[in-house]
Amino acid sequence: MGAVFRPEDVRRREWVRRALRDLSPEVVVRVEELLARKEEGWEGELERLVGRERSRRLLEELGGR
Repeated sequence: MGAVFRPEDVRRREWVRRALRDLSPEVVVRVEELLARKEEGWEGELERLVGRERSRRLLEELGGR
């Protein structure tokens, strides 16, 4: 049996991948993991991976979704 994903999870994953399409696949996967788990220090890690401005825009866009 395969994993079951809610439609909003699939849409969010596709949106994140489009938003970060100029980064390496490994970075995109790590960003997806950070957004899914939101462990302690995740915002700082996100900022380190994609930069301050891009992380701010990404979080604003996701917050509006």
